[in-house]
Amino acid sequence: MLETIAILEPFMMWDYEYRGGRKFKFHSFLCEVSHGEPQPLWHEKVSWVKVGDLGIVDLLEADKELVLLIQKKVSLS
Repeated sequence: MLETIAILEPFMMWDYEYRGGRKFKFHSFLCEVSHGEPQPLWHEKVSWVKVGDLGIVDLLEADKELVLLIQKKVSLS
């Protein structure tokens, strides 16, 4: 069964430069899964993590700023 994910709104865009000079532009969106379970396309697995636990997940350096903003947005709502 294919999942259906609805994009609710753009969340954040940011640029990040890793050591060594590789530059990336990231785009993130607030989404909801309306049915099904997300399946990994580019990675080995997909995991659901509570917002409060995002800080202990092993993420790439570029994702850490996004985690802080997600936690802030959730705490304000």
